[in-house]
Amino acid sequence: MLIKVGLLFLVAFLAYMQDFLGTTFIGRPLVSGWITGLVLGAPLQGLVMGAVLELVWMGLMEIGAAISLDIVAGGILGIALAVWADGNIGFALLFALPASILGGILENFFYSKINSAYCRRAKEYIDRGQLDKGARMHIAASLFHPLAGAAMVALLFGMCAGWAQNLASFLPPTFLHGLSVAAMLLPAVGFATLLGMMLNKKTVPFFFLGFILAAALGLSMTAIVMIGCIAGGIMFILLSEIHQNTSGKEAPADEDF
Repeated sequence: MLIKVGLLFLVAFLAYMQDFLGTTFIGRPLVSGWITGLVLGAPLQGLVMGAVLELVWMGLMEIGAAISLDIVAGGILGIALAVWADGNIGFALLFALPASILGGILENFFYSKINSAYCRRAKEYIDRGQLDKGARMHIAASLFHPLAGAAMVALLFGMCAGWAQNLASFLPPTFLHGLSVAAMLLPAVGFATLLGMMLNKKTVPFFFLGFILAAALGLSMTAIVMIGCIAGGIMFILLSEIHQNTSGKEAPADEDF
């Protein structure tokens, strides 16, 4: 058990370091879920649960300093407890959502209190001309939150693993089935959030075209993606030719001038 806790600490630490390493998206549930499942001996189950959580949180974006949910903690802890208790995706959501809220509170506290303290100390060093110490404050602040977040994930997994197994055996199958059905509906919320940001009069025809291809014609997702790529390539060619023709017509007027 201690080995599993230690491995999950490393997974969570790596996931929290996604921005420090150059925005690698390791902390997204689709990636961290597979790694978590691999650590616990069920990579396929972790990948499937991570894919569903990715759809749920697809449209979740942090704007500026506003932090709503910690999807790193929610994804890793929810999937880890569900895999450990041999539960379904609904069981994973049962733990993922509270864990993401708790992680968001911790992250807000870090940025508002701890990180600001490191910034003040770094400014003091820079004002004194001690640039090396100021740079070390920046690195220390970047490492503190991943270490704290990973410790929280590992600690909660160690404390709740046995309780999650007992809960999975105690809950009736109908309740677990209801959680699974609810989990399958929640990706619609992620799509709706994403569409709320990108849907406009230019993109709405493509939305209904995809809906018709899937609902009326019954095409698979792979076929729809291929049709979308072909349509995008055709539009690129046509728009490039229109732009070239327009530029060619305007050139003589510039020469006459």
